[in-house]
Amino acid sequence: MQTARHMVQTYISSQQNNTGEDSDISLGTMMRNVRKLFKDMLPPQVLEDILAEALELASNGDSKSVYADRFVQGILASITDPDCMTREFDLTDEGFDAEMATKVMKKCKLLVLRNVFDTQFLNNFKTNFAKYIYGLHSGRISDEGRTTNGEKFFLNDRGFKRWEVLLPLSFAQKELLANNAVMEVLSDNRILGPNLVLHSLGTVLAEPGANGQSWHKDDNYLFLDSLHGTSGIGGNDLPSYAVTMMVPMLNITYEHGPTEFCIGSSFLDGFDLEAAPFKNQSLRNELVYHLEMRDADACPMERWRSPQLNFGDMLLFDYQIEHRGGANLSPDMRSIICMTYSRAWYKDPNFTTNLVVDDINGNGDSDDDDYEYEFIYDKDNMSDEDDGYREGDDLAKEVQNDEDDSKGDDYDYSEYEDDDYDYFVALLHTARFAIPDRVPLSDIIGTKLETSRLEDIEWLFPEDALSTEDDTDAHGAENIFEFVLSNKNVDFDELTVFLDDRSHGNLAAGDFMDMEAKAGCKIEVRDSSGQEVKSWTVDPEQKQLIITKINTLREDISNHSQ
Repeated sequence: MQTARHMVQTYISSQQNNTGEDSDISLGTMMRNVRKLFKDMLPPQVLEDILAEALELASNGDSKSVYADRFVQGILASITDPDCMTREFDLTDEGFDAEMATKVMKKCKLLVLRNVFDTQFLNNFKTNFAKYIYGLHSGRISDEGRTTNGEKFFLNDRGFKRWEVLLPLSFAQKELLANNAVMEVLSDNRILGPNLVLHSLGTVLAEPGANGQSWHKDDNYLFLDSLHGTSGIGGNDLPSYAVTMMVPMLNITYEHGPTEFCIGSSFLDGFDLEAAPFKNQSLRNELVYHLEMRDADACPMERWRSPQLNFGDMLLFDYQIEHRGGANLSPDMRSIICMTYSRAWYKDPNFTTNLVVDDINGNGDSDDDDYEYEFIYDKDNMSDEDDGYREGDDLAKEVQNDEDDSKGDDYDYSEYEDDDYDYFVALLHTARFAIPDRVPLSDIIGTKLETSRLEDIEWLFPEDALSTEDDTDAHGAENIFEFVLSNKNVDFDELTVFLDDRSHGNLAAGDFMDMEAKAGCKIEVRDSSGQEVKSWTVDPEQKQLIITKINTLREDISNHSQ
């Protein structure tokens, strides 16, 4: 035993002291080599203890960066931390503390802010957006065009009945993009820093009946999973590089399918489980559980959070936190404004950027003769007689198309003071906005744009209404799909899971079960009296179904707090 300990210590010390270009290897490679050499000579736990001792000696006592223990400890700390699991900040509270909000955002990668926006301002924005959507819906606004960054489209299909709709520059309002309290948090060096940039101003729409999403991050870890092995860095060691801002345009209930978050998921990046050394081996077993759940496209219930945002609220989340949008079971169009901010050097791979050309019309010339009719943002909503549109001379007064301006449309910043102008304009210069192809006036003469509440539109484009086939049909009715059913906190004495009316076993609070079924099958959870508590239709894209006290829609359950 002593000989084996000495051999391991000697090997690790020699490799760490060897700086030759050809022989320098990473910590991960050393760990794998040691385990391979000694796996038949020593019991697993003894080998891990010897490795821990050897690494402690090789690091001269500074073992914090060597072991992966702190990443699992970070996950476990998040689960019991109310800052991460329940805390919210109200901007109307005189005691609002931007410093504390910044600390919570840094620690948890998620921040819920209540009552950020003036209701009149947001209602006005929503009214203009409704006109814009009804314009797309009716054909008054073309669904073809480009962006200010050169992409040849500004609408993205994000799944069955899900859309990302980029907005024109006229929707860029300082109150929305550069709220003082929010910018104080985002511009802190611990989050994005004072030189942060805006990537885009858009919206995410989920039509009634939209499917739920799978768990995902908005970008991969900046570096390889070998980073911890080579540099001792991983998990939350690095600061944020990109943050998404979500602003709902309605009070979002669980019928609307609010965004769900897997707290602590950012701790699982930057290290290789097979190679990562642990001082406390029980933490390795804990890590295996969390990684197995992630591989199954599921979030452990103790890490699940899904804030219900109201009109006027805002949510910020880091690109490295796992999240997903829920299925929209309501009759409403779920509409959320989304803005992406980042550090100045970051290039978002979600956006395809091409060279910007002078021909903003996309027709091979620099004239604007085919730009006959377009949407104009009505800041006070007083010009209702033309439904928020302008034509001819009125249009020319508000929008000038400058051949030297790659952004396409100039913007009137005269209402802002100098300090506001500099900061706000700096954000606009980096962002991508929509430039829809203008519709010839002759195509819409004699028509009247009918508008209503944004929530009342059932489908974005007419062809959506003609389609009754969703994404699940494309997978084939005979295919069997695997998924996880989780019960966060519904603590009835006996909850039974049924698959197409056949009992599939009981599901206690805090437990989960692995299931498999065909697309379109019905899953039900019933109480001891046989009454339905929650039900779903199997969707191959959503690998985890969750029941909680706040998404059952049963008053005897949902009246309890989460």
